[in-house]
Amino acid sequence: MVSRTHRLADVLRAERRRLADDLHRSRSGLGESGAPRAVAGFVVAKTVALGHRCLRRAAETAVDRRYGIRTAGMLRPDSPGDTPDPHAAYAYQPVGLRRFRAVVAACATTPSVTTFLDLGCGRGRALALARAHGFARVVGVELDAELARTARANLAAGGSTAVVVHTGDAATTTVPAGPLLVFLFNPFGPAVLRRVLDRVAEQASGPVTVGYVNPVHRAVLDDDPRWERTATARWWSVHRLRRPPGPHPDDTGSS
Repeated sequence: MVSRTHRLADVLRAERRRLADDLHRSRSGLGESGAPRAVAGFVVAKTVALGHRCLRRAAETAVDRRYGIRTAGMLRPDSPGDTPDPHAAYAYQPVGLRRFRAVVAACATTPSVTTFLDLGCGRGRALALARAHGFARVVGVELDAELARTARANLAAGGSTAVVVHTGDAATTTVPAGPLLVFLFNPFGPAVLRRVLDRVAEQASGPVTVGYVNPVHRAVLDDDPRWERTATARWWSVHRLRRPPGPHPDDTGSS
């Protein structure tokens, strides 16, 4: 069901691009005869866009049913609860299954020995997917107390991997020890992102990889010499924390 819905969404995306091109060409035409065509193209494009949104919601619902959770839909930072800084936190939207799998694969970590840390975890979609993916430990941090409660309820069904959801500021949270995959679905602006990266770099005790979906502020990582970009696609990027010279807590062997 999920793959079929995704295929339909791909078809609609291609059709929407084609209609957008037609609309652009019709608008560039001269004379009265171009007006009806432009209006018709605009109406059709809007209709296809609406259909695409409906299919996207259907895909989200299908993923929720598959994993026994309720995470579909978008919420602004001031709904259902206010955040201390509405400009620091972005709207909540669950990550798509295909994008999640793509960015996790690009991170090239070993899930069985890696902690998955979702900063700005919302209702817990990525946490549920990470648990199913076999990560050794799954941790979420969410500033909005109501969203954090929803995430805990979604993950209460349990599984072989323990999932912990903390309510708090991602920039002041305690970074788990050992190998770490930090998951970001564009949860906040550049100022908070810098603070978060500082926190992770300062407290990391093992290899750290950042999987950044919808990387609007990727330049923050690219401009920070502590981080190396290792993979990029249209909707995500992967960055690794460079190891400073000297011994590390995760090193083994004798000197």
